[in-house]
Amino acid sequence: MTEETTQPRSRRDLVRYLRPYWVAAVLAPLSMMLEVGMDLAQPYLLQRIVDVGIAQMDMAVVLHTGLLMIGLAILGAVGGIGSTIFAIRAAVGFGTDVRSALFHKVLSLSFGNLDLTPSGPLFPKRASLSPQASSVPSREAARYGAAVAAR
Repeated sequence: MTEETTQPRSRRDLVRYLRPYWVAAVLAPLSMMLEVGMDLAQPYLLQRIVDVGIAQMDMAVVLHTGLLMIGLAILGAVGGIGSTIFAIRAAVGFGTDVRSALFHKVLSLSFGNLDLTPSGPLFPKRASLSPQASSVPSREAARYGAAVAAR
């Protein structure tokens, strides 16, 4: 048994393990985009406070825009927390399913295959593959979120 046969052939092979967690995998980048959007709105609102509120001595604009900034900061924090929670749920569930499938695959090997492959490397390989695999949803969510935010 070579190392190629223990690793997934493509990302499509891994998608089936992510399907049960698709809601969390979709909500993670959406929550991240909410957070980024709220962060990007802050400089504009600060500019409005300075240019309109302070320059024209209009305290109502300063107060209203300041409260709006606080509200958007709280909404951005909720988006950041939500992004973290959803990404963790998708990644942990995905990693658990991949580890379980890999464990069952190792257990299903015939004694002939086990005789050809030393049993010592099977479980360390399994242990080293699963953290890499469980980080795929988080990495892909971050990559997608960065691409959308760059537009």
